[in-house]
Amino acid sequence: MFMLVFYIGTIVLEKSRNVVRSFPMFVYWSLASFCLLVKIFEKGMSGEYTNETFNFSVVVLRYVATTALFVVTCFAEYHGVKDKSHNPETSAAVLSWISFTWLEPLMRLGYKRPLQDDDTYHLTPNDTSAKVTDALIKNSIITTHSSPRRKWLRLKPLQWIRAKPSCNEQKTQLLDANNCEDTERRSYDAVDSYASNETKKPKQRSFFMSLFLTFRWEFLYCNIGMLVYVAIHLFFPIILGWLIDYSVNTTEPHWHGYVLMMLLLASKMLISVFRESCEYLSNRLAIRVRSAAIGAIFRKVFLSY
Repeated sequence: MFMLVFYIGTIVLEKSRNVVRSFPMFVYWSLASFCLLVKIFEKGMSGEYTNETFNFSVVVLRYVATTALFVVTCFAEYHGVKDKSHNPETSAAVLSWISFTWLEPLMRLGYKRPLQDDDTYHLTPNDTSAKVTDALIKNSIITTHSSPRRKWLRLKPLQWIRAKPSCNEQKTQLLDANNCEDTERRSYDAVDSYASNETKKPKQRSFFMSLFLTFRWEFLYCNIGMLVYVAIHLFFPIILGWLIDYSVNTTEPHWHGYVLMMLLLASKMLISVFRESCEYLSNRLAIRVRSAAIGAIFRKVFLSY
């Protein structure tokens, strides 16, 4: 029941956000196919397919349907109208994005002739400098207003200078002592009311906290990919140890060797996939962070004048 709710909720959420490729569905169907394959293998080794034919047939049908959905998820991509500024990465399927086959048309064109500026793809909307700069400025709460204390310090001497010469130096007959006191009192009242009515400056976040809030999901994706990459690297020597034990022990069945070789091959493939994907995401994240920082600095400088 939980998996059904998760599956339906993920589909509804992705459809509402116009998601083309679904990595959660890719992981879900791949794990489901693998678990059903292991279950079929166990039932086949125990001879259950001869005693409980109906249950075994149901498991096989579930495995076929799950594998079909996994294949559909791997090759699901956008096939609608694509304009000239379309970037094929935004419409690439999961398998195409992992294997970087969405770059194949550009590589073929570069093999035939030197590439021109018009041949390269446009940036995705989330990778533009204006987009990341606006997001960084919004998360950092940048303000150009000065503090109320500075404005109060600038205003108070100005009001005091206007009132003081008329009282002490008696350079004019227009103000007597009572008028001087009233002028001083009004001057302080004006300063106090101005300082009290001044809006409080919002607390400004630090630069690193602003970067984290702007690119927190990208940081999370890269770190999760690196954790999986490191975990597979740590698991690889364990598989080699199992292979060594299998080669030494002659009593183990032959299918153990095939399973261990498949695990060894799958681990090497996963290491390559996660390494290349994490490097690509990390380099793109670094470029986005640099563009956002440079854009925010230049925009701050230009708005200061």
